Amino acid sequence: MRVLISRNKLSQSPEDIVKDMLAHTLPGVIVVASMVAAIALLQAEGHYTYITV
Repeated sequence: MRVLISRNKLSQSPEDIVKDMLAHTLPGVIVVASMVAAIALLQAEGHYTYITV
């Protein structure tokens, strides 16, 4: 988040930006800290396969 703030020269705090982003997500969207973590969780539950062999 801090990289996003610095690259875009934003003045808001990381907390304010996260609150704003969460306030504007679509209904039913699940926000996760990392897509890598989300893929691992989905694969563990058998709901998703990133690479098929």
